[in-house]
Amino acid sequence: MKPLRIYENATDILNTDILQEDEITFSVLQRIVNGGCQKVITDGERSIIALSHPVFPVWVWMKKDATEEEISALRESLQKHFPLEEGYTYNLSRELWEKLGLSGRIQTNMLSYRLDRLGEPPHPCGGFLRLAKEGDIPVLTPWLCELNHWQEGVAEQSLREKIEQNTLFVWCDEREIPVSMASALKQDNGYATVSAVFTHSGERRKGYCHNLVYRICESLLREGYAPILYADADYPASNGCYRKIGFRTVGSLCNVTK
Repeated sequence: MKPLRIYENATDILNTDILQEDEITFSVLQRIVNGGCQKVITDGERSIIALSHPVFPVWVWMKKDATEEEISALRESLQKHFPLEEGYTYNLSRELWEKLGLSGRIQTNMLSYRLDRLGEPPHPCGGFLRLAKEGDIPVLTPWLCELNHWQEGVAEQSLREKIEQNTLFVWCDEREIPVSMASALKQDNGYATVSAVFTHSGERRKGYCHNLVYRICESLLREGYAPILYADADYPASNGCYRKIGFRTVGSLCNVTK
């Protein structure tokens, strides 16, 4: 068994082809691990622990045929460097979480989805799609705080970055007021991650999110990207919406907290 090595504030530290068997479910890990992480712990072949920045979850991946010795080494690294007791959370497969045998609770069960062909177009809901702009930040910040359980400052910074990168979209109603948002980040591997999907609580079940995500995905497919996303498995409304759009389930993930 190769020893786990620690890399701090490093980029391009390993060949992410090792994630191929879970390339969609762990596409975020594949993107962040070579994009500048605060800390990565890996043997380079069979396991990865990565924290991009504080507040964000620690991503944990291991080969499905891992030995007891490998699992034990991973468990010790997590307890030493990213203990749940200090406020860290983990994103990992449920199967691996059960093998690790650590104390903690599953906060969110997530399903990973991929879209190759659009379903039937949604019913028109009124309003229009546009890129988010800086003036939207006061409106969108509470949404992102609620969605990700973030502090206001963290949410504002994330929104500014998405707006600067032209990756954040909003659906506005007939009054030109944003009622729903979603982000779409194109990746070098041909996928495009759809995230930060949220509709204002008073505007749900009106078709805004369905229209917004459908239109975003329509554009991505036209450009040659395969849209992928994560959804809370315990929230039937959003999962039903994504399946109507044409997404199919390709894997599962759980978020674990103290």
